[in-house]
Amino acid sequence: MQLKKCLPFFSFCLVTLVAFSFAGCGNSAGNKVPFEIKKGTQLIFAVESGADAYDFTVDILSAGDGLSFNWNMTPPANASGKVTITADALKTARTFNNYFTDGSDLTFTDMSTVFLTDIVIQDLVKDKKASTQLDLGDGMQDYEAAPGMAGEMEVKVDGKNQKLNYNVIYGKGNSYQLNYIELGPYYLIAEMKTDFSIKLKEVKE
Repeated sequence: MQLKKCLPFFSFCLVTLVAFSFAGCGNSAGNKVPFEIKKGTQLIFAVESGADAYDFTVDILSAGDGLSFNWNMTPPANASGKVTITADALKTARTFNNYFTDGSDLTFTDMSTVFLTDIVIQDLVKDKKASTQLDLGDGMQDYEAAPGMAGEMEVKVDGKNQKLNYNVIYGKGNSYQLNYIELGPYYLIAEMKTDFSIKLKEVKE
């Protein structure tokens, strides 16, 4: 079964997760992150796709040498599965999976989902390139850092509301938007706006 029912994420990827500082917005080096991506962390996203609205939940199974997680979508999507992202994919992938099939057990060796990859941050933040190419399901497109769009979002973390800083990557041709936050070695897509939207609303550790 395809999710639109191949249902979207970041289901960012799913997307679309405090922000990397390239415009003065975000955590400075050494500051404690608001939560960790580790075994047992649960990320809950609100998804809107057409007339449908549902939650997309990610339960981290392992983190370190790559990432693996179970995912679940509430009705009307009503789907679940598992994803493994290899360490190499988290470093170099430029393609991002935005749709999942119920019951699937996927291993990504050359793409990512839910998390941005090191090469994206290297290009746009560290090397300060004007743009980089990414494929979010509509072919390779130019994306740029958009520090002027950076801001705060409110997320419930272990039952308490917290304001988290995010930075933005913006599609120059398609107007897609990825808001991400830095969590140690990981760059979580906290919100994504494409032909659907997904936004982090709650974290449980």
